[in-house]
Amino acid sequence: MPTLGGLGVLDSSDGPDVEWELLGDAKLLVVENFQPSTVVDRGYALDNAEPQIVALIEALRLVEDLAHFTAKTKDVLYVLLHADVKIAYEIVAIDGGINIAPYSKKYILQKRDDMTYIKGFRDMNKYFDTQ
Repeated sequence: MPTLGGLGVLDSSDGPDVEWELLGDAKLLVVENFQPSTVVDRGYALDNAEPQIVALIEALRLVEDLAHFTAKTKDVLYVLLHADVKIAYEIVAIDGGINIAPYSKKYILQKRDDMTYIKGFRDMNKYFDTQ
C-alpha cells in the first residue's frame, strides 16, 4: 500500500478521485440520549458542540425493489431540513447494539461541515446585528 511521507498507510478513500452515486431516499431516526447544547452569545441559535449522532437509517424503497439500499460505512447522507438547508453526515461506524430480531443497526454519524449546504446564511448577520 502507498505511504504518505512515512506518516502511514493511505486508505483507499484518501485518493483524489471520488465518485458519487445517489442511492436514494431514506428515513432517519436519532436514537441517542438527549444532549443539551449551549446557546451562542447572540442568543439566537444553539451551539451543537458534539458533531456525532447515533441513528437508525432505513431506505424508503422495499427490500424487493432493485433500488433498495443498505447504508454502509463511509456513505454520506444529507438531512433535509428545508430546500435551502441540507446538513451532511458521514457514516463512520455501525453498531449492532440491539440484540432482538431483526437486529437493527445503529449508525454513528459524523457531521461533515465541508459538505453542508445552507443557502442564504451569508446575509443572516444583517438581521441579527445589534448596533
